[in-house]
Amino acid sequence: MFTDRIQVPRERQFSGLNGYRGVIENCDVVLIACASRFHGDYALAAVQAKKHVFIEKPAAVDIAGIGKILQPTISRRKTARASRRGHLRYHLGRREAVQRMQAGEIGNILAIQCDYLRGPTA
Repeated sequence: MFTDRIQVPRERQFSGLNGYRGVIENCDVVLIACASRFHGDYALAAVQAKKHVFIEKPAAVDIAGIGKILQPTISRRKTARASRRGHLRYHLGRREAVQRMQAGEIGNILAIQCDYLRGPTA
């Protein structure tokens, strides 16, 4: 359909259930935004390849996937530091906002709403 506008050399075209391996090998950053049942396999392969990894929620939907997400591929200390940097509760802007709310800088909090929008965990 777009063959006149998109030109990808044959050696950089990956398909099939193992196509993700070729993609991981040829990039610096891996964004995992596919069916949740594949998150664990893709994340583990990307971390083992020493790539930067971003996973959409949920990171895993079953015990096998959770095991792959938690599998120690680098030292626990580095893993803990890396996860703290990416987790919302450690985000400096959010921490400052919470501190300022707790200090009363914005007045009394009357209501808080949090939306976690997602589709079925397929």
